[in-house]
Amino acid sequence: GVADPAVIARDRDGFMVERGAENAFYGQGCYFAENVRYAHHYSFCLGNVRQLLLADVLCGKSYEIGEALDRTGTKCNRAWLRENGYDSVHGGPHRPKQKGPG
Repeated sequence: GVADPAVIARDRDGFMVERGAENAFYGQGCYFAENVRYAHHYSFCLGNVRQLLLADVLCGKSYEIGEALDRTGTKCNRAWLRENGYDSVHGGPHRPKQKGPG
């Protein structure tokens, strides 16, 4: 979802996986983009100004899923990731200006 970056930055609990949409691209979670061109679509809009939160993200050992989707959550769920030694999911590349998946 989209939220005011100032509110997120002040929140002492940090990012909450449980608040993510369950039917998201790679399952429920916190999503970060390496490319601001992709993140722009999800930015917080205040009038004519768009805001993003710049963050350093420690991903640990990432499960590389590429361009595949896991909408059923078979592998993109915390239990499967932990059981298989992963801390996060890394997907892409995505093409935000093209129609279709990704």
